[in-house]
Amino acid sequence: MTTLGGLRDEILDEMERAELSTQAATAIKSAIKHYEKERFAFNEVRASSVTDPDVEFYSLPTDVIEIDSLTITANNGTYLLDEVPYGSLEDIYTNPNFTGKPSQYAVYDEQLRLYPIPDATHSLMMSYVFRLPELSATSDTNAWLDVGKELVKYRAKADLYINLVRDQAMAALMKAMEAEAYDAMTEKSLRRTTGGGVRPYL
Repeated sequence: MTTLGGLRDEILDEMERAELSTQAATAIKSAIKHYEKERFAFNEVRASSVTDPDVEFYSLPTDVIEIDSLTITANNGTYLLDEVPYGSLEDIYTNPNFTGKPSQYAVYDEQLRLYPIPDATHSLMMSYVFRLPELSATSDTNAWLDVGKELVKYRAKADLYINLVRDQAMAALMKAMEAEAYDAMTEKSLRRTTGGGVRPYL
């Protein structure tokens, strides 16, 4: 699998600009940051947890970007919770002792709020788009430099050509290749079901 240092060196070699080593690494990380909210097969995951009786608020997984669904297993059945605006729960929260099987949730301040307040221990399953570990050392790698290598490379090169080399023609070519890589990745993702494994959280 390609590493941060490996992709940096590849970009420098292709551009014949060895003096841009630090800037190329920064451009790679910037490209990943730009696309990390996009949905691809490699950045979807499911995470399991449990509720605690009389506990209303729960910390979100630290890597969550966007929640797709949240289900709860109770009374021998699994049910999908409805996401509602946080203000809606504030409006209906009149009795702090009202407990039951949660049917709604809202997200606020990096926390998950359940309503009604859980009356027992129930299993939760969250499906979401997650943030991959940030690249720091030159030996670091993740799926962005594997499955998403071409997308990241061409966006990083376009960045360098636009902001440092000042070559608009090459920048335009890199942006066109970035668009092709993006189309190929999204088409591939559509052919696959939700990826990732199941892991505990909270």
